[in-house]
Amino acid sequence: IGAVDGRWHDLTFRRIAIRDDEGVFLTIENARLASSPASLLSGRYRVARLAIEDAELLRAPTPRKDRPPFRGFELPQNLPDVAVEEFTVSRFRIASGISGRASIMSARGSAAIAGDRIDAALQLASEDARDALRLSAKTEGGRLTLDAEARSDADGVIAALSKSGGALDISVKGDAPFADFSDCACPAAAYTPGEVRWFEAIEADVMTALAAQYPRYGYRRIA
Repeated sequence: IGAVDGRWHDLTFRRIAIRDDEGVFLTIENARLASSPASLLSGRYRVARLAIEDAELLRAPTPRKDRPPFRGFELPQNLPDVAVEEFTVSRFRIASGISGRASIMSARGSAAIAGDRIDAALQLASEDARDALRLSAKTEGGRLTLDAEARSDADGVIAALSKSGGALDISVKGDAPFADFSDCACPAAAYTPGEVRWFEAIEADVMTALAAQYPRYGYRRIA
């Protein structure tokens, strides 16, 4: 983290570099955090706005070699009470090494967590219209409501990061107990319109299998 300016309730971080074992893969310039530290006295932390002026993804992060195998999702039960009312990224630059072409994106969203409750929303779009993502996810009382769409051209960033091998147009919706989403790690399980299984990552083989086996439930892959 570089220089930090401002007062405790309105801080600006001039430069943040995020690295993995191979070095820096993400840089963030001028991130403004407007919050209410006094809310911590009541056990809550409220962020009115987290605004990032400029960020750059230099390359895809390197997966951890010691990551344990995926064994299904478990819903957290004792999350701290934190809310980000507004999150924005004005300029998110994607290096050409990601998808073969440099790209500039913008993003906005919000998030709130507390106990077993998660309420998050995110929208992301590229200036050249090659990529678009919309996500809304809510959990409470052991139930998950999910509504997500992702679209990416063959040379788009989302297609490159998901290793799709082609263009993507994906729609995923579900509203069911969390166990119905979490106890499957393969596309061979039964799907219904109201129950959509969730996976650790959207990889090409998973999406191809979903598109071939369950096209009527909203999973699509454009060749």
